[in-house]
This record gives sequence, structure tokens and C-alpha cells, in this order.
Amino acid sequence: MVHNPLDMFSYIKQRIFLKYFIAITIFVPLVFIPFFFWISHRQEEFIMGQVRNQAMILHKQILHTRQWVADHNHVLIAKTGAVRSNPLLNNPDMEGLDGITYTKITPAILTRKLSNYAKKTDLYSFNITNIDGLNPTNHPDEFETSAINTFRAEKLNDEPGTEYVSSIEVDSGHHIYRFAAPLMVDSSCVACHLDKLFNPGDISGCISVSIPIDAARTAIKKNSRLLFYIMFGLTGLVVSTIFIFAQVLIFEPIQRIRIFIRQMQLNEYSCEESGGDELKEFADFIYLLDKKLKKQHLNLKLKIEESTLDLSHTNQQLTDANRELTRLNEAKNRFFSDISHEIRTPLTSIKGAADILSKKNSCNDPDYLAMIQKNTDHLVKLIVDLLDYAKLESGQPELTIKEQLLRDIVEDALTSVQPHAQIKDLNLICRVSSKCVVPMDAQRIFQVLTNLLTNAIRFSPKGAKIVVSAVQKPTGVEIMVKDCGSGIPQEYHTAIFEKFFQVPPSNQDSDNRKGSSGIGLAICKRLIEAHNGFIYVKSHPDHGSRFIFFLPLHKKG
Repeated sequence: MVHNPLDMFSYIKQRIFLKYFIAITIFVPLVFIPFFFWISHRQEEFIMGQVRNQAMILHKQILHTRQWVADHNHVLIAKTGAVRSNPLLNNPDMEGLDGITYTKITPAILTRKLSNYAKKTDLYSFNITNIDGLNPTNHPDEFETSAINTFRAEKLNDEPGTEYVSSIEVDSGHHIYRFAAPLMVDSSCVACHLDKLFNPGDISGCISVSIPIDAARTAIKKNSRLLFYIMFGLTGLVVSTIFIFAQVLIFEPIQRIRIFIRQMQLNEYSCEESGGDELKEFADFIYLLDKKLKKQHLNLKLKIEESTLDLSHTNQQLTDANRELTRLNEAKNRFFSDISHEIRTPLTSIKGAADILSKKNSCNDPDYLAMIQKNTDHLVKLIVDLLDYAKLESGQPELTIKEQLLRDIVEDALTSVQPHAQIKDLNLICRVSSKCVVPMDAQRIFQVLTNLLTNAIRFSPKGAKIVVSAVQKPTGVEIMVKDCGSGIPQEYHTAIFEKFFQVPPSNQDSDNRKGSSGIGLAICKRLIEAHNGFIYVKSHPDHGSRFIFFLPLHKKG
């Protein structure tokens, strides 16, 4: 429990929900209090308006009664000891046929008698009064005098006439509503009076109505108390509802955030509590984070600058190294080309001499001569392939693209490899339409086909078929070389198009892979890509291989 007022103030200062509760508790009553007084005033005005309307109705009723009497000149009643003649009237008495003397009752006397009857009921009373009259019973009291003077002063000054004057008075502890309205003189009133004190249109006095309003005031107080209790309960309900919703939707999440922030402050930032409410703690924590982030940003910026310098130095080193590698690669290619030419010249001479000896049959051991011819052919082809690949690797090959009949080139390629196929009794089949025209470099496509056919012959078993087919498509032509060899595993389908790569030999085709340089398919890939096409293989072990390349129908730009 907090007993010290200063500690209590500090506790409230650190709790935003308490400050919110206090603010709501003050603000909501400040809204409802004026509303309460306004409604109370309106209901009091309403009740008093009902009393005023009642007084106005009584006044109208009295005027109508007086007017009826005045229109009929008088009302005759039997003259008794209690009823005397009016000395202000001409001939006030009259003898009836029944021998009874009747006297005239004027509107004033009738009004007074009706008022006496009304007083006995304690509901209301009324009176006709004037200041200038001779009858002392008509003499006005203070309220009536003030009302008559007001009415006459407005008529004298030609101002808009006041319809009525009202007031609340206290008589013997009882509250009474007083109402007074002017009484105008007409011709019938003048005819009845002997004194001729008034003229038609004058204000002779007023008719005042008195209504007890203790019951009305009691009802007003009762309604005010009921309204106060309703407003008090409604205020409490609104304050409680607002606070409960705010507690669930706002303050509980804020409290969880506050606990989390405090843990971070203590564990990660090693700082104490700020001493304020939740919003101040959030603000201080944000300032702390901002300060930390700026510091980390500065450190990161310095590290980036240092790394940038290192990276620039590294990039420069890489640029120099790349330049050196390019130079070495060019030197390698030149050396490779030069040495290939140097090797090719004597090999050509050796091959020519071996061919001459073979034709003259002058060698005692023809097997050795055949061996020389076979290996010489292999070396020549290898050197040619190396020269071609060196040219392709050093830059984009120059192509002469023309529209050519594909079947002519396929047949030329099949004819060139036919001697090798006959050795293994292979059947070479061409399934290319004679109307298929493709834009291409005929010499390069011939080279691709011979490379693919040579590989197919090497890996196909004796007596097998090798098929070259073509399929026309909307954007180009797809050419396929299909063999019946041992097949290529799936994992090597991409690697076989890299230079010097060879599929690891199996027991079945180890002899077929001898004499292969592993560069033919790499040359094929480069040449097809130079035509804006592509090449791939479909193969499974023991199911042969299908090498497929695609040539577009548009010329290379």
C-alpha cells in the first residue's frame, strides 16, 4: 500500500492507465453535468409551461364568461340579505312576475363570486381588479398594481402590448404562480356604469389568476433527483466501459511491451528505468535505439569504407590477374596452334609414305603398316580437332549462312563415314525430306554431322543401324542422329559437351573409347550455338543414344 501522498503521486505518474482513468473520470462528468442541468431546466420549463397554459386557459374562460354576461347586459338573481343592489348601475333592481325582487349581477361581481367558489377547492383563484375603481374590493395588490402599470405604460407609449405578466410568490410557506393579463373596456362595460370613468379601448385593470404550484415543484424536484441518479449511473457506466475497453485493447498490450522493453534495457543495454510512464519509457527506449543505431551505422559505414578500399585493391588485383590470364591463354592458343601446325606437317608426310608403302605391298609385315596408318589418321584428326577448337575458343567463328537443302549435307556426311561403317557392317539410314531448306553454314553443319556419325559408328555394335532424321518445326528444324550403342548415363548428359571429357568406360565399350580425344562434342556444341541453336542428348544405358541439335529458320544477325 502507498500511504505517502508524494509516493502516491509518483506511482500515478508512472502508470498511464491511472492517469487515463483519472482523466476519463473528470472529463465524462464534465460532459454530463451540463447535460443534466440542461435537461433539468427543460423539464422545469415544461412543467411551469403547463401551469402557465392552465392560467391562460382560466383567464380565457373568465373573459368569455364576462363577455357572455356583458353581451346579455346582466344576470338577474334573487335579492336577499347576502345579495345587495349595485349602486353603480342604472336601475339595478327589477320586480319579477312571481313577486320576488331581482337585482343585476355585473361581470365583476360574477367574477368575484366565481373566484370565491374556486378558492374553496384550493385549486386556483382569480380576481378582477383596477386601480381607479371606486369599489375597494377591487383594489389590486402589489403584483396586480405592477402588472396594470406595465400594461398601461405600453399602451400609452404605443409599444407592442405585453400579453401577460407572471411571477412566483410564497404565501404561508406555499408557492403560488401569479398570472395577470390586461382587461380591456368595451361599449357594454361603459353602458353599465354610472361613473363613466372609462372609454372603450382603455385598460381598466387586469384579471389575475393564482395557482398553487407546490405539487408542480415537488414533481420537478422528484424528476431532478431521478435524472441525477440516472446521470450518475450513466456516468459511472460510461467511465467503466471506456476504461475496461481501453484496458483490454490498449493498456494490457502496452504493459506487455513495457515488460519486454524493461528486459531489453536491463539485459542488452544495461540501463535503468526512466521513472516515467509507459509512453516516456517507450520514447526513452526509442531514443536509446536511435543512438545505438546511429553508432552502429557509423561503425558499419567505416567498415564498409575499409572493405571498399580492400575490395578495390582486390578488384585491381583480379583485373591484373585476369589480364595476365588472358595474355597467357592467348599465348597458349598461339602455341597450341603453332605446335599443331608443326606436328601436322611431318604427320602428313608419314601418312603419305605409309599410304605409298601400303599400295606397293613392299612391307614385309603389313600389320605394322596398318597400325602406322591407323594411328597416323588418329593423330591427324586429333590435330585438326584441336586446331578447330582453338579457333572456336579464341572467338566467334565466322560463318557463311545460306539456305541449303539439309538432305544434301546429311547424304554427304553419310558418304564420308561410309568406309568406317562398312568395317562394322553398319546400316546408315537417312530420313530427311528432300524439301527441307535451312539457313546454315553447310561446311560447319557437315563437320557436326560427321563428328556425331563417327561417334555413333565407334559405339554401335556390328550389324546395327544408325539413323539420321529431321523434324520441321514452326521456328526451325530438329536434326537427330540415333545409334544402338551402349548408351550414356544420365549424370553425364551435360558434361560430355565439355572439352576433353570422356565418360568413364564400362567393360562393354572400353575398346570403343580408345583413340577418342573428347573434344568432338565440344566442337559440335560451339558450332551449333554459333548458329543460334542448341544441342542435347537423350540416352539410357543399354538403349543407345539420340544426339539432337536444333537450327532456327532465321539467319544469324
